[in-house]
Amino acid sequence: MMGDEKYATKNVKKINEYIKAGFIPGKNLIITMESEGSGLDTEAVKTLIEACCM
Repeated sequence: MMGDEKYATKNVKKINEYIKAGFIPGKNLIITMESEGSGLDTEAVKTLIEACCM
């Protein structure tokens, strides 16, 4: 869906709102991105959780 310009724009705005509310990617917010050709990489998510929250 990130290939859809309207969807991508909406989500960038949403991430900026999270940051303004104190949720910082890589610190206390984990963001994942999937595309039509690439699904969720659960190993990458585990690595992010370990780096962010442990």
